[in-house]
Amino acid sequence: MANYWMVRSDTNIRDLVEEGEFVAIGFEGTELGNLSGLSLEQIRERVGHLRTDGSSPNSISSTAGNLFRLTAEIKIGDWVLTSVSGNTILIGLITAKYSFNPLSQRQPHERSVKWVGKVARDRLSEPLRNSLGSQLTVFSVNQHGDEIREFVEA
Repeated sequence: MANYWMVRSDTNIRDLVEEGEFVAIGFEGTELGNLSGLSLEQIRERVGHLRTDGSSPNSISSTAGNLFRLTAEIKIGDWVLTSVSGNTILIGLITAKYSFNPLSQRQPHERSVKWVGKVARDRLSEPLRNSLGSQLTVFSVNQHGDEIREFVEA
């Protein structure tokens, strides 16, 4: 069964995600390296070693969780939403495993996407809009799967 995810790409690449057919996040830039096959704990350790600014354990865990969801929990065939310029939400299907692209002009932690729909944020139900307001960068919106599918099938 497919899952439904929201991935907030950094604002400096939002205009690129539709044409480039990807979602990406940056956390710590390329310094974390390739996270393929790493456990949540291993990612947390890498983030912790890089954070020398006195970041709280909760901040380190939150960053590690976002990265782990993108790299390991999201699967090929899962649905993904992301915000692009203005009031637009793209809806797509994940088409490839996680990739690390340190030479990219985008964020280095990427997933390829086939975009299949686009919807104005104000057309979403209030519960879905509220869910998309989460402070997390990568998070599940499974509870809204039926509504998301309706926008694609319309």
